[in-house]
Amino acid sequence: MVLRTREKGLKAKGCNAAIRAINCYLRWFGSPHKIRKLKEPQQTTMQIFSTEQVNTLVSVKPNFGRRLHLVILILLDTGPGQRTLAAGSTSSKVYG
Repeated sequence: MVLRTREKGLKAKGCNAAIRAINCYLRWFGSPHKIRKLKEPQQTTMQIFSTEQVNTLVSVKPNFGRRLHLVILILLDTGPGQRTLAAGSTSSKVYG
């Protein structure tokens, strides 16, 4: 099953989701068998702002409104991807 999904082009993360579901079923069924998860590539993170820049943005008392300041703080805290910010996406389901 795992080989077929990999041949169809599914990434390791997607295969691992299916493997987790199968392992849950096997555990519920009482089977001693277990499928090992695939190794997923490590994601590298890129630091966009230095610590000093973040401290400056957080400590600013804005004249332009509290809501915009709150949005800036949330974006700094959650760190959405550059593609998400560039696209101006408002969807809560953004992948990648």
